[in-house]
Amino acid sequence: RICACRAMVEEKAPVTKPKAAAAAKPATKAAVKKDPAQSKLDARAAENPLWAACKAAPWEFEAWTTLVQSLEKGNDPIALRDAYEGLLKEFPLCYGYWEKYARLEAKENGKAAQMSVYDRGVVAVPCVELWNLYCTAMVNSIGPKDDEAAIEVKSGTART
Repeated sequence: RICACRAMVEEKAPVTKPKAAAAAKPATKAAVKKDPAQSKLDARAAENPLWAACKAAPWEFEAWTTLVQSLEKGNDPIALRDAYEGLLKEFPLCYGYWEKYARLEAKENGKAAQMSVYDRGVVAVPCVELWNLYCTAMVNSIGPKDDEAAIEVKSGTART
């Protein structure tokens, strides 16, 4: 199972743009601050129709999964990271994508980056499978000479 929320997504009614947002006056250029993530999405959408589909309808689960699958076949970890971020922003309950994202981070940036993804994932998804992955990664990141104090420091926060 890749995604615990697939059934919820398939049952979800299509999302429409609120009328109030469409009737609102556009802000002046000085008042609008561009979100760096949005700017990156805009640039990627201009280059790739799969990114454009995700930008046009971010609530479309199939658009995100198609994009992620195509990027997993390529050799651009930065684009894949951005795709995981976008997908998980819209569909945080998809624990399988948290796992894939954590594996990418472990490969590209090491154990600390992997644990950071798992930290965010276990907060977003209350599921046993993701906690199991988190605990396994934590145990694997601890060396044989680490004591309890070092383990506490590595984890960064107390989990309850």
